[in-house]
Amino acid sequence: MSTHANPLRPLLLYVAAAILAGSLLAYPAHAALTPFVDWPLHRVMRRTMMLTILAGIPFFLAATGARGRTLLGFGCAPGRFFMMVGASFAVGLLTVLPPLAVLLALGLRIPSVSPAEMLHDLPATAATAVLAALTVGLIEEAYFRGALMGAWLRQQRIGQALIATSLFFAIAHFLVAERVPAEVRWYSGLELVAAGVAGLFAQAHSIGAFLALLAAGLLLGALRIRFGNIGPCIGFHAGWVAAITAMHRLTDLRPDHELAWLVGDTDGVMGWLALGWIVLLSAAYFAFGGGRGLIVEAPPPLASGSRSASGGTRRSGR
Repeated sequence: MSTHANPLRPLLLYVAAAILAGSLLAYPAHAALTPFVDWPLHRVMRRTMMLTILAGIPFFLAATGARGRTLLGFGCAPGRFFMMVGASFAVGLLTVLPPLAVLLALGLRIPSVSPAEMLHDLPATAATAVLAALTVGLIEEAYFRGALMGAWLRQQRIGQALIATSLFFAIAHFLVAERVPAEVRWYSGLELVAAGVAGLFAQAHSIGAFLALLAAGLLLGALRIRFGNIGPCIGFHAGWVAAITAMHRLTDLRPDHELAWLVGDTDGVMGWLALGWIVLLSAAYFAFGGGRGLIVEAPPPLASGSRSASGGTRRSGR
């Protein structure tokens, strides 16, 4: 058995501390930036929250004993890793097009520029979207499906790994409410967190967005477990983000549309429609063998000569 306890408690303590620190840091950071940039508090807080979350990773990994390239999702030859990123990026891009096409067909999103302007701006828009998507995919997957999931995979807790990281992945998108307080005070960051969590289940479209993100986290987690590294997770995630980013730049959401409940307010895409599509994708993935031969990282040896603590990876008997 591992000398480290279940990673759930360290995760909860780490997340609570990071959220508290990021919320309190938002006030002085906002005051320092105000003379130079006119950023609302929630925009500043997203950055302070990211800093405190990233700063706490080494402590979380030390508490759970998760270390090494393999457990963190990079245990693969560089050439093969980048091939996986590229191939899964193409798959992600292709699989996100159907729900985006439905949004356009239903009139939920309408072009924001003329066809001529859209064609003219398309190369620059595509390049910007791909660059931003790869950055987001790398950071979020290295964190959620890499560092966090590795702590559970070290102890062979596959079910807990999928559920815990996917829940946190979904909730993290709602942690900071987009609202401007009448007056910014030292505790205003905490109010934004409370408003964000409260708004999570306040409306039907918010619930749809949360469930869609949860389903996406489960699918990305399954990819990590299936392939033994986060290369496919980065590419697939980036493919979706690239298409959604381009959609944002070239179209506008119609919040007054009678079917507006199909999309959430996190990005104007993730919602009940996306949830249904992700569930279908996941069902097809597992139906065609996506759950076979799962690669699970074994924990490092606890003592020399122990027959039960073999290193490397093993394949499940599924």
